[in-house]
Amino acid sequence: VEDIKKQLAIYPNPTKDYLNILSKGISFNESAIYDLSGKLVLKSKSDKIDVRTLPTGAYLLVINTEKGNLVYKWIKL
Repeated sequence: VEDIKKQLAIYPNPTKDYLNILSKGISFNESAIYDLSGKLVLKSKSDKIDVRTLPTGAYLLVINTEKGNLVYKWIKL
């Protein structure tokens, strides 16, 4: 898992408007954003996710890759 995490990065964190996924040699199928209660709030297949409509708070980004799922915590301002 650590090797996979080195191949993906999310930025900026925290963010107001867009969350970007930077992939270095690994492809991903889709990503999903969950609030901290576990509710799915957004799905995307893009590497640039529009989060402007989400309320301020902490979220989890789950990225589905060819080698498994990765989870990142991020903050919406």
